[in-house]
Amino acid sequence: MITKDIWTVDAFTTERYKGNPCAVVFDGDDLSADQMQRIAAEMNLSETVFLLPPTVLEADYRVRIFTPRAELPFAGHPTISAAFAMVLSGRFAPEGKPAIIRQECGAGIIPVEIRGDGESRAFIMTQVQPRFRATNTTRAAVAEALNCPIDDVAEPALEAVSTGVWWSIARLSSPEALAALSPDMGRVGDIGTASQTNGICAFSIGALAKGCSVKLRAFAPHLGVPEDPVTGSANGCVAAYIARHGLMDGGPLRYTAEQGTELGRDGRVSVEVTGEHGTEIVRVGGSAVKVLEGKLFI
Repeated sequence: MITKDIWTVDAFTTERYKGNPCAVVFDGDDLSADQMQRIAAEMNLSETVFLLPPTVLEADYRVRIFTPRAELPFAGHPTISAAFAMVLSGRFAPEGKPAIIRQECGAGIIPVEIRGDGESRAFIMTQVQPRFRATNTTRAAVAEALNCPIDDVAEPALEAVSTGVWWSIARLSSPEALAALSPDMGRVGDIGTASQTNGICAFSIGALAKGCSVKLRAFAPHLGVPEDPVTGSANGCVAAYIARHGLMDGGPLRYTAEQGTELGRDGRVSVEVTGEHGTEIVRVGGSAVKVLEGKLFI
């Protein structure tokens, strides 16, 4: 019987049982993809991340990331959780301030900047260069999927954005409209499948939480995640969308986003976008806290 050390980490929060939980499996290089997928299904969290030796000199470690149903090339809260686990377990010793840890994943090398010390430590990932593509989804179809009035959905109805993985981005009229959503998960899943994206991330300019400027909710039912509590990849895509369409003040973009409130898992995400159109650099980050550690029997 094989045993592996396993942690659960709550990402994008400093408070246990808030933010987004992620299972982190150490020393997973002797596990098959099928075993990893079965473990992720057993954990039944939005993602489980496996820590592996790097295959390139530029990286400090490598990860494979699985939802309960599929492997992803990149995801945000597993990246934060993996970097946190590497540091807290002593597998990576930060040097200098800020220190940089480099993660190898299916999307390439993701640099993660480590800011601060102790429980206030934050992990800021530089995501992949934003890409955009149109979708053929109508406002009526988005409104039906999200179960909201059509007037709450801005144009364009959906735009697909990737900063490592693709999300269909929908802008809603207000944070109150976003909070009130009760989506039809079958329709959301159909849109995610048809658009070849993780699902629909709906957002609003303006938030309900103090100190936040943007509110998000992310739905990926066809990946086994009806609603993801706090989503680093979707936050990066929304930030790229906001910058591309000039929805906030000009110049470098910097704000805090809220997500997870409707699930009782309030999270906070720090977001930065610098650079000009076509050369944007998107940084997304937050804190993390360990909730559980134990042995996984395989």
